Amino acid sequence: MALSPQFFSGVGEAMKDLLLANVCSAVGGVDINIFGVDLMPFAFLNDWAAQLRADANTAIHNSVTIASGINGGSSDPTKVANTVGGIQNNIAANSAAISALQTQQQQSQVGGASVSVTWNDTQLGNIGPGWTLGGQSTALWAEGNGVAGIQPDNHYGSGVRWALNTTPMMTSDHQVTMVAGTAGSTQAMTSLLVRCATDLSSFVYLNVYHDHAYLGYGSWNGSNYTFHDWTDIALGGLAVGTSLTLRAEGQNYTASLGGSTLLAHTDSAVPPTVSSSNVRVGMLSGQFVDAFGSAFTGWDIKSFAAADVSSPPVVGTGWSIYQSTSSQALPGSGWTTVGSNTFDVIRQRVNVTIPSLGLGVVTIQKSGWYSVAFTATLNVGQVTAAAGLFYQPSGGSSGLVRQGARVDGGGGGDNTSNYTVSVANVLYLSAGDQVSPAIFTGIGSGTLTGSGSSGVGYKTYFEGALLNSA
Repeated sequence: MALSPQFFSGVGEAMKDLLLANVCSAVGGVDINIFGVDLMPFAFLNDWAAQLRADANTAIHNSVTIASGINGGSSDPTKVANTVGGIQNNIAANSAAISALQTQQQQSQVGGASVSVTWNDTQLGNIGPGWTLGGQSTALWAEGNGVAGIQPDNHYGSGVRWALNTTPMMTSDHQVTMVAGTAGSTQAMTSLLVRCATDLSSFVYLNVYHDHAYLGYGSWNGSNYTFHDWTDIALGGLAVGTSLTLRAEGQNYTASLGGSTLLAHTDSAVPPTVSSSNVRVGMLSGQFVDAFGSAFTGWDIKSFAAADVSSPPVVGTGWSIYQSTSSQALPGSGWTTVGSNTFDVIRQRVNVTIPSLGLGVVTIQKSGWYSVAFTATLNVGQVTAAAGLFYQPSGGSSGLVRQGARVDGGGGGDNTSNYTVSVANVLYLSAGDQVSPAIFTGIGSGTLTGSGSSGVGYKTYFEGALLNSA
């Protein structure tokens, strides 16, 4: 493991003091001879140098003493860095676990949507499923070593990238909590985002640097950001494992650090981010490259969690989604999922999450017996077709669990038949299980139809409701 920059930051400052002390001593010792008289006009710097040197030596001694105690008496810097780095990782992991638990409790209390994300893979240019990425052409998102963030690369230059979670909240009153996996820098930020538009044309932010935080609202126009700060505060330094929360409720916005209020603002003007369409959550992170080519990035994220803080207007537990477009291609023959962009409208969703709206994937949050129905209107030649349900238990693999009656040969002989297949069953689903539509056709061509003469919402849809809980 590399030496811990967080642990040695104090020692680094002490070394700077030592360097400055040496410079002061050198200047203070300058002897100028004028008319045979030795003069030392900068001798006063010697006293300052002595004080700097004493303070630096004390700081270094204390650091070594603490390090030695932590590491069983060893002051070997590599062992100390490994030990302290491990402690920091444990703190961050514990904070992430607490954040996930609090989010689950929040969702159980008020209903609505929730999402919790940690990072366990290693990849560059991606941070796993469930995210839409964009922003300026700077260094890439990456995940590795249990965190997600911007991978430093000075070839890309300065800029800020965004990541929106694909699970929308159910109300405009919601919050995001992120745990810091690194301490970040004073030159680049990482941000919490709430009340985001789908295209990020409007959002509320908490921009956090290592030493400063800003609360406000902003926008992204496809190439540049605009930030309007409501309020800000200096930080004593962001520590690894610190949890930060941004909460939006009505006209009130609150930012918390470690559970304590950091910033608050009541916006009487009601900015455009307060609307039913601004229900996405996400994050920003940036890179700053200075004139010497050094790259500084925002702090890495150990975990991300979001949840509604107000109850949605619909009671109960269930979902209803549908296709509004006139045509979406079938992905292939045999039993398959629907196309990746089939469903695009959430009619209702309470106490479930939908990690992939296009595919119609629903994640159960309350265990019990569910009535689940899927209806699809096909535009395809004379082939056998059927509707079904895929079921994926928590931690398991997906498989066909129900199928409806097969329709042979379509509804006519013109080879462009429009006909409907359906399935409706009762399933016992546990918290964490996923259910999604399945479609069978004898050929790999054809489309699903979502609109008709009476409008949309009644031709291709996927619905479910909790009948009774466990």
